[in-house]
Amino acid sequence: QKMLIKEEISEITSQENIKILDEAQCKKALVSLREMWKAAQDKVELAKANKECQLKKIDEEIEKKES
Repeated sequence: QKMLIKEEISEITSQENIKILDEAQCKKALVSLREMWKAAQDKVELAKANKECQLKKIDEEIEKKES
């Protein structure tokens, strides 16, 4: 009886350890994904700013040619 209880406790402890490791891996993956998402957002914002700048230059060139 005691041996069976010890085995069950050992199994539960092992499962808890696996759960803790899995949670740690998930947290790492989540942090990584957040960083990738932030980097992608920054690239999009930079691309928008560059596009606006290019459009402004085109508008200025058009105005010069029209005047």
